[in-house]
Amino acid sequence: MRDKFIHVKCSEDERIVMKQKAEFAGMPLSSLIRASLERTNVWTAHDRKAIYGLSKELSRIGNNLNQLARWANTEKSGLESIQVISNLAQIEEELESIKRSFENAY
Repeated sequence: MRDKFIHVKCSEDERIVMKQKAEFAGMPLSSLIRASLERTNVWTAHDRKAIYGLSKELSRIGNNLNQLARWANTEKSGLESIQVISNLAQIEEELESIKRSFENAY
């Protein structure tokens, strides 16, 4: 039974736009707002911190890849290529580790 109210302040222009969207959707405004909120993900402080950490890690790895690409374009000797391949494998492992931690957190 829906007998509780939530009051939301908005401008007249916002109210008009929301009412139009509800009309276009063929539903009451309250139903549109409920449906919209049900599809909305809320980010907690923990989520934001995890995303920030992931972003920093990916940036660091991207910088390493750029350095390797720069080297590969200038130096192409056999033994050094083995070192590059080894470094790329290490980067792949780091990416997999980050992916697993992210998946486990969510």
